[in-house]
Amino acid sequence: MENFTASYFKAFRELLTKREVRGRRSITLVTVCAVPMLLTACGNSNGESKVAALGERQTKAVVPDALAMPGWKVIDQPEAYPITNFSRVGLVLCTDKETKACKGSRFVGTSIFSREKTVQAAFWALAYRDEEAASAAYDAQWGHYKDGLGKPAKLDLDGLGARSDAQVGIGSRSDEVAIAQVQVGTVILWANVSDRDENGLSKSFVKDIAAVFTERVQQAQNGDTPSAGLRSE
Repeated sequence: MENFTASYFKAFRELLTKREVRGRRSITLVTVCAVPMLLTACGNSNGESKVAALGERQTKAVVPDALAMPGWKVIDQPEAYPITNFSRVGLVLCTDKETKACKGSRFVGTSIFSREKTVQAAFWALAYRDEEAASAAYDAQWGHYKDGLGKPAKLDLDGLGARSDAQVGIGSRSDEVAIAQVQVGTVILWANVSDRDENGLSKSFVKDIAAVFTERVQQAQNGDTPSAGLRSE
């Protein structure tokens, strides 16, 4: 399996063209509560609040944008799509329609950046209908996602989110690659950083950007506009 380099993310984006996705939207805008396209916090039978499920616009908003990545070149602007065609999404995320990895998923958001011609950072967020669906998918997603790395070594993310994992290893182009996965309530997010520079990949940057991404999702789930970003150098 090819690892999740930025080129892999871009291939995924090209498959999910807006024309293909928009034509099927009428059957995919399923809301957890009764407010379509908005962030919703649903109550259970005891009146307790559950973590918000993200709509399409919020899924797009949580992935890092140009303001969150000062000094980086935008390769692919933030975008979000409904999960409408499992045969296409399956090329990256799901082996089949019933896989645990995608059961209960609703939207996917992506963005891609580069810096100094050697470093690429790619992001995506998979928004689920509720926390239970995200939690159930976590292990399947991580098992699928991490398999592309050669010589993997664990990277500690200091307890980000409800669950988190990260590894550093060798990608398909012999570049050093770090992958990070975090569950934040109803969302599973990934950050992928690759570096071809002989000095190697910055582990501290990987941890920083994973923390920024996590905070952006948390801000959205709190009902705020995501604003977290890296500090300008």
